[in-house]
Amino acid sequence: MNEFRQHRAAPYAAEAVAVAVVEGVPEKAQEAAQFLAYHGEYLVANRRLIDSCLGLASDHDTPTSLKKDDIRAFRMAGPYVRESGFAWLDLALAYSSGGQYSKAEKALTVARGLAGATNRLILRAEARLYQHMGDPERSLATLRRDPAHLLADPWLMAPEIGLSQLVGKHSHLLRRALAMVQHGDRSPFQVSELAAAVATAELDAGKHRLARKLFRLAVVDPAESGLAQTVWAAREIDKSIRVPAPSALKGSAEACARDALAQLQWGQAEKECKTWHYEEPFATTPAVILSSLRTAHLGDHDGAVQAANDGLAANPRHPSLLNNRAFALATMGKLDEAEADIEVVKNEGAAQDVTNRICVTATKGLIAFRRGRLEEGEHHYRRAMAMAHDARNPDLAARAAIYLIREARLANIGYLMQDTGILNVVYAKGLHRSTECLRESILERDPPPGGTSPPFSSATHGRETT
Repeated sequence: MNEFRQHRAAPYAAEAVAVAVVEGVPEKAQEAAQFLAYHGEYLVANRRLIDSCLGLASDHDTPTSLKKDDIRAFRMAGPYVRESGFAWLDLALAYSSGGQYSKAEKALTVARGLAGATNRLILRAEARLYQHMGDPERSLATLRRDPAHLLADPWLMAPEIGLSQLVGKHSHLLRRALAMVQHGDRSPFQVSELAAAVATAELDAGKHRLARKLFRLAVVDPAESGLAQTVWAAREIDKSIRVPAPSALKGSAEACARDALAQLQWGQAEKECKTWHYEEPFATTPAVILSSLRTAHLGDHDGAVQAANDGLAANPRHPSLLNNRAFALATMGKLDEAEADIEVVKNEGAAQDVTNRICVTATKGLIAFRRGRLEEGEHHYRRAMAMAHDARNPDLAARAAIYLIREARLANIGYLMQDTGILNVVYAKGLHRSTECLRESILERDPPPGGTSPPFSSATHGRETT
């Protein structure tokens, strides 16, 4: 802020805004944000940061419109913008959101030259880009470029630990990071993301007691990423991890989205996922969740296709996004398009992950049923159920069984609707609440073709739902 007040120029204002948002104190850059907003000297991607400093809600529709407007704004900008490393960083984000990785790398190279090779924002963005491109080793090399700088900065240590875990390597920073979190002189906010990163590594190592302690430290004064990581761990791994009250989650769209999903608040989850995707248009997770949520729980198949398309703009071969789009397309009867997506997954060898293989196999069953190839459809669904059983994933098995019965109802195949083995999978004990909700909405609420009541219910099968 001091440099901005001295020079009163757009590049200094943009830098002040970016740093304030990353540091979690956007209100301190309100003066710089007002300067940029008044003079209109900002890129569209910067507007999100400006709105944050001014306490306003961003009004952009989609990540796609963001990247197009951002690139157009940069091309029309004056020399003062082109001299800002952070403007080039925004340009790199826009290019990566559109899958133009070579252009994104070039923009980051310029940003690094203008802002400095050890600038925290540039290093984190560069590491994230390479991770997004499927090269986590290069991401690690970027963060480790200056070891002394890395060891002194918790905001760089955190992604280094997370990436090391991602590639299956032990981070040599863990001991130092643990000491910094527990006994250092940094503020709780400064070490929030680092505490969550170390906690996740300890959780993966089976040290749940230490992990719970570290997650508690991560949310004392949480950074957005530390909060989101804590909510994820509490919802997916260890339910004994304490999650802050809903009012404390408002600073993180990801945390709010995961919390809404856990509470089965589908409309709120959709809203938060859209915000999350807007804030991270290059990330796959919000697009995957949003496309799945819309088609499975909201019945919005067109919206599911749009969410998948937004994610595929930056990740054109992502297996989960392709499968989610194929599922929605097949449900709408667009079978040729659905099969084309499944073929891309198969040809790319992208479905090697067991979860992806299960989901793709089930979607092939859906397509076969809608083609009228009933035996083939049943075979694919039963295979998906068996694969999920072998992977010890009862929820995926139950979902495959639920959709198998749905297709059997539509095709009026009575023996499948009354198959005890399938029903046992559908009503297995200990299923996730979202799976039970899907079962209720598909099998227990909707009447069968030509009838006025469900073919069976949880009561007739001897299990109550919550």
